[in-house]
Amino acid sequence: MKKSAPAAAAAGKGGKPPPAAPPGALDTFKYKHTPEDAEALIADLIPSNIATDFGDANWKVRLAAMDEMNSWLEGVVGEVDSEIVVRFIAKKGWNEKNFQASIFADY
Repeated sequence: MKKSAPAAAAAGKGGKPPPAAPPGALDTFKYKHTPEDAEALIADLIPSNIATDFGDANWKVRLAAMDEMNSWLEGVVGEVDSEIVVRFIAKKGWNEKNFQASIFADY
């Protein structure tokens, strides 16, 4: 004689999973600034020596720029537009291939 599974167990095993979110629905967000405005604000906000050193070929200079940027941000954290800082780092630093500089960038 066959025993039937309890109703709750049968529903859990044979029930369909909830529908997945549409592609990209979880990743959509809006920037506050257009790319052009962000570029202009980056030039005005980020100290020029930090911006220049971020693009240097020497990893030690880029690492020092990250350290200097960290110190600078501690002093202006309440006044700075975080979107501009993130866009600057995304443009300059997320391609970092050097282990020491990328570890500090993640800090």
